[in-house]
Amino acid sequence: MSTPDYSWVTIARFFSPNEALFFKNILEGHDIPAFVPNEYMGHLDIRLVRAEGGVQLKVPSDRADEARALLEAPPELDAEYDEDLDEEYDEDFNEEDDEGLDGEGNEGG
Repeated sequence: MSTPDYSWVTIARFFSPNEALFFKNILEGHDIPAFVPNEYMGHLDIRLVRAEGGVQLKVPSDRADEARALLEAPPELDAEYDEDLDEEYDEDFNEEDDEGLDGEGNEGG
């Protein structure tokens, strides 16, 4: 078995496991492998988290700079994607009006 060309490095520490997992999901969404080795400690006792220096977020060493940059300035939503969401919402809202609801959310008669 060969060893990988990288090691796992801690790029951030958090007091909340939920916060660490949130950022882990952002990284994974950008195809950067990440893991939170002590994620369950924070759910047990906050003193354990503080004793360990916080909940760690780790990535492969060869992707650490890329991951740090992404966490410092998360990308903004694509304007075209945002417009598509608005159009879908408008279509869904208009369909409800067509089903017999008046402007106040009551069934029309």
